[in-house]
Amino acid sequence: MLPFCPNDFDDNNITKIAARAEESRQLARVHTLRAQDKDRRRYDSKHQMVSYAPGDLVWIYTPVRKVSLSEKRLRRYFGPYQVLRRLSAVTYAVQDFDPASRKRKLREVVHVLRMKPYHDPAEQIETEDIPPKESYKVPITRSKIKTLEQNDSGALSSFSRGAMQHA
Repeated sequence: MLPFCPNDFDDNNITKIAARAEESRQLARVHTLRAQDKDRRRYDSKHQMVSYAPGDLVWIYTPVRKVSLSEKRLRRYFGPYQVLRRLSAVTYAVQDFDPASRKRKLREVVHVLRMKPYHDPAEQIETEDIPPKESYKVPITRSKIKTLEQNDSGALSSFSRGAMQHA
């Protein structure tokens, strides 16, 4: 390996390399700004601004992981929590809201993505009041016809024999 001698290099070559490096940096900056602008426009086109007023009740998403338990079956949202104040466009100060307990309430700063509006279960519509749909009909398949034939050897069996011959 030869020792470095500053006189062996041409100053013109060094300036060309430095200019090319600066040009590459500027080009990368332009591409990055274009990509960021494209991402911002795509995000803004579908984003819906969510805001909560002080006093609103919300659920808070808190991921829970337990050994030997399926994560998909564990509770994800806890609450209700009460919104105390808005700290920024996307963060809120909240505290645990439990009217039955008068002990010290926990306060947290939470991002809006972890929040979901709380609806009192007592005010929810009961599903027992809604009658089931009578108009929905399941398509009849060959296996269904055979099952029905075995159970019911009445008028359906003659229909199914004709349907089986045409199929």
